[in-house]
Amino acid sequence: MSDSLEPIPDQDQQLARQTATPAGSLLRLRDVQALNRSFRRLAEVQEALLDRLETLEEEKADQAKMNGPLMAIGGVVIGCGLALVAFVMWQDKTGGEAQQIVVQQEPAVVHVPPAEITVQGPDNTELVAAFQSMNANMEKVLAAQASDRQQLGNLTQKLLLSEEEKLNLMKAFALAEEKYRADADAAARKEAAKPLAKIDLQLPGEPVRSAPVGAAAEVLAPERTWVGVVNGLLAADGYSALRLQKATRVPGAAALSNVTWMSWNREGLVDTIIHAERLEFEMHRMSGNLVLRFFSGSRTAAGLRTVLPQEGMRLDLESQNIEAWLEHFPELQETTLQAASVVSNSDQDKSGATPPSGNFMTDAHKVRRALDDLISPRGSFSYYRLSSLEAVDGNLLRFVQINWHDNSGRLVKTIEADSLEVILHSNNSVELLLRNGAFLDGSKKSPFSSDRFSLHLPRQEMPAWRASGVPFTDSSQ
Repeated sequence: MSDSLEPIPDQDQQLARQTATPAGSLLRLRDVQALNRSFRRLAEVQEALLDRLETLEEEKADQAKMNGPLMAIGGVVIGCGLALVAFVMWQDKTGGEAQQIVVQQEPAVVHVPPAEITVQGPDNTELVAAFQSMNANMEKVLAAQASDRQQLGNLTQKLLLSEEEKLNLMKAFALAEEKYRADADAAARKEAAKPLAKIDLQLPGEPVRSAPVGAAAEVLAPERTWVGVVNGLLAADGYSALRLQKATRVPGAAALSNVTWMSWNREGLVDTIIHAERLEFEMHRMSGNLVLRFFSGSRTAAGLRTVLPQEGMRLDLESQNIEAWLEHFPELQETTLQAASVVSNSDQDKSGATPPSGNFMTDAHKVRRALDDLISPRGSFSYYRLSSLEAVDGNLLRFVQINWHDNSGRLVKTIEADSLEVILHSNNSVELLLRNGAFLDGSKKSPFSSDRFSLHLPRQEMPAWRASGVPFTDSSQ
C-alpha cells in the first residue's frame, strides 16, 4: 500500500461530508479513504480469481471433449491389431500353403527422353554479318602471322648464313695477311742475304745483254706483297669493298706509287677505278681515321673519267686499327706531326703570325696544368678543361683532349685532336687551333669537317698568357 497523496474523488468527498463526525471523532477522513482503496483492490483480486477459475473450467471441458474420440480411435486400432494376430494364428493352424513372395532384384529401367527445347529469337542479320566478318578477319590475321613467322625464319636463316660467310671471309683475310707477312719477311731476308750486284761494264761494240726474267720477278714479288697487306688491313677494318690492284712501295714514306685502286658496290660490280701516280697515307690518331690522298691521275665512275685535282683526291676511312697499320707502315707515326707542321707553317704565312720567342715550358704535365688554369675560368656561356696532353713539340701541343662545359658544369662534348696551337691576337683574344681531331658526343665520334677546329676565347689577359710559359704563336707581331 502506498502512502502517496491522491486527489479525493467527488463521491468520497460527498460521503465524507455526509458522514462527517463532529470534532473529537476517532476516525479521520484519511483513514476512511485508505479503507475504501483497500476494499476496491480486494474486489479487483476477487474478480481476477473468478476469471481464472472460469478459464480452467473451459480448458477442462475441452479436454473432456477430446478424450472421447481419442479413446474410440485407440480402441479401433487395438481391435484391428487383435484381429490381425488372430488371422495369422488361424492360418498357421489350418496348414495352408505358404504364399511365395517374389522380390524383384533389379528395378525396371525407365527411359525418359529429354524434351527438345527450342529458343526462337528474332532474326538479327547485322549480328550474323558481324560474326562472319570477325571470323574472316581472324583467319586473315592467323594467315598473316603464319606468313610472318615463315619470313622471319627465312631471314634468320639468311642472316646466319651471311654471318657464317663473313666469318669465313675474315678468316681467309687473316690467313692471307699472315701469308703475305711471311712472304714479305722472307723476301726481306732474301734481299738482305743477296750479295751486291756485280757491275758489268760493256765495251763498245759488244751486244747488249738483257737481265734474266727471274731477276725481274724477284724484284716485283715484294711489291705485290704490299698490295696484299693493304687489302688485308682494309678488309680487317670492314672495308672489303675497297681493293688495291697494283702499287709500288715508296721506301721511307707512308706512300705508294703507280697505284690502281678499285671499289665494288653491293651487287659485286666495279663502282670506281682510280689510277694515280702517288697514294699517300695519313693517320689521324685521336679520331682513329685513315686519310688516303691520290695525286696525279684519273678517276673513272659510271663510265665517266675525270682528272684528279691538283691538290689530290681525299678518301677518309673511319675506325681503323691504328696499331696494325703502324706495324706495317711505321712511317704513319710521323705523318700526323708532318701534316700539322705543314698546316701550321702555311697558316702562319697567311695570317702573318710569327713563331714564339722566349723561354717556354717543355714539360707536358706543367704545360697542361698552366693551360688548364688559363682556359678553365667560366665565361658568359661556357668554359673548357684540358684533360689530356701527351707531348710538347715547339709551339704545338701533341695529342690533346679538351672537355667543353656549359656554365652549369654539364659536359657538352669532348674534343680530341692530334695537335693544338695557341694563337694570341691583337684584339685581346686567344685562339685554340685544333687539327686532325674529332668531337665525342656520348658514344658518337664526328671528325672535323676540314681537319681543323678553332676555339676562341675573347677578352683575355694577354700578360698572363705571355707569362704562363705555355707555348704560343703571336699574330700581332
